[in-house]
Amino acid sequence: MEAPQAPEESVLGPNVAITGDVAFEGSMRIEGKIVGKIMAQGRLTVARGAQILGEVTAAEAVIEGMVQGNINATDRVELRSTAQVVGDLRSQRFVVHDGAKLSGQHDIDGDSIQQMATPAKHAAAAPAPAPAATKHAQAHKAEPKGDPLASAF
Repeated sequence: MEAPQAPEESVLGPNVAITGDVAFEGSMRIEGKIVGKIMAQGRLTVARGAQILGEVTAAEAVIEGMVQGNINATDRVELRSTAQVVGDLRSQRFVVHDGAKLSGQHDIDGDSIQQMATPAKHAAAAPAPAPAATKHAQAHKAEPKGDPLASAF
């Protein structure tokens, strides 16, 4: 009897740049650059040095490189130490390594990101956040106030 084989991972090499939407099943490792949406039914790995400029939807997203756009994962998002993300994250689970950089919000149940996706005409009518709140959201750092887990997210 043969041992089960691990799912094969496709690789988009470091010398490849794609402008347009990309959709795939299974696992893919991106080492190059994509400008457009990525829709993955499996695991997406954005390698160190890779660049994604667009929204990412996947079952699992492992980020080592740079993503400028929202990341929506049905299972898990992992930001490794070299990750740089400018955008909002939505997933059931998060793993964030020391050194990872995130400028955006994260949501475990998806409610706040759905609210932020309202059309621009509604967003213009909303009051601007207080300067302190804006600074906090941009820096994405919280000072612990007694609870050591308060600064985790």
